[in-house]
Amino acid sequence: QATFLNHAERPLTTNQLAQAIERSDELGIVTIVCADSVAEAQSVAQLHPDIMICEPTALIGTGKVSGKEYMESTNQAVKSISPAIQVLQAAGISTAQDVYDAIAFGAGGTGGTSGIVCSENPQRTLDEMFESLVKARNDIEKGKIS
Repeated sequence: QATFLNHAERPLTTNQLAQAIERSDELGIVTIVCADSVAEAQSVAQLHPDIMICEPTALIGTGKVSGKEYMESTNQAVKSISPAIQVLQAAGISTAQDVYDAIAFGAGGTGGTSGIVCSENPQRTLDEMFESLVKARNDIEKGKIS
């Protein structure tokens, strides 16, 4: 029911992305598209995927998070073109604090693969990340972060 496009391991041209998103829309398949930079996020957003994952390719799997400036810039770049696109921040997300920060910096969600599967206790890490997600959303709702 969803397709994952333009990941660093299998980048697509703009034309290929446009065709894949159009065909997915015809079939009712949710499109999840990766973008590396602010410029790429702006370009991809113009194709109107359902979800975008913003993550600098160089940081994938490193445990180093992209940081506040990148997250806020890519969130803004996408939302300025289409507020309907859900923006996730990834690359380097490996702790509960990383999850909290991504949400606090404006992401609709986040994800982490190596940070979970390579942790000493993947289940505990995942549980802590979910708790942090809920805390960040609650803090936003209460006005503690904007």
